[in-house]
Amino acid sequence: MNKLVLLITLFLFENTLGQTFPHDAVPNRNVYENIYKIKYKNNTGTCVLVNYDSLSFFITAKHIFEDDSTKIKNGNSNVEFEIFQDSIWKKLNLELLIHEDPNIDLVALKLDKFIPTGLRPESDFIIGSEVYFLGYPLNLESSNSARINRGFPIALLRKGVLSGQITIKGKVYVLVDAKNNSGFSGGPVIYSPTNYFKDWVVIGIVSGRIPEEFKLDSNISFLNDAGFTFCTSIGYLSQIIEKKQNK
Repeated sequence: MNKLVLLITLFLFENTLGQTFPHDAVPNRNVYENIYKIKYKNNTGTCVLVNYDSLSFFITAKHIFEDDSTKIKNGNSNVEFEIFQDSIWKKLNLELLIHEDPNIDLVALKLDKFIPTGLRPESDFIIGSEVYFLGYPLNLESSNSARINRGFPIALLRKGVLSGQITIKGKVYVLVDAKNNSGFSGGPVIYSPTNYFKDWVVIGIVSGRIPEEFKLDSNISFLNDAGFTFCTSIGYLSQIIEKKQNK
């Protein structure tokens, strides 16, 4: 009887332990399968498949769809872009939804059908929690990943801490204590509200990094990564979609 009680106690302890410490929660396969490498003209970055109100969208950073000669106009229209699969770029043409505020760095590309495995957006989170963001920094990807991910490259993972939610010029950003590299743009910031490995939500989209100026002397200075990544709040997605539905 004592042995049985000990086994039950150990079982309960192990399960409690797994739910208590956030480092036990690591992104699962479903997270990786919803991350894609995206290209628009000469710009490349990352996008994530998200479900909202029984609809599926590729969510990414708006600045990927902008360059010096082209600016997205405030309106909804189809746009041709590319997704990387089987070692080649494949063209897609989907409806592009943007926020009425042209400075919100988030766009939604509406899929023609609902994909039930897409990730869920969530605007609530706890400051100080561990988070991850995924993407293809410096055009890198996991080795031999296409063979086990339906031909799609598996994104790289970066871990950080939720430093807080800040407002810059009236825009809400999620601030993550982690360095950022070119290629992470448009990638999701994911968070596990329950610290359970199957429970992952998208709380933001990587927009950029915060530079810090270093001065060597009065004549020489340079910008360096301050170690913070700022991400556009996923809360803007609901505003974009509701605007579309109310038209």
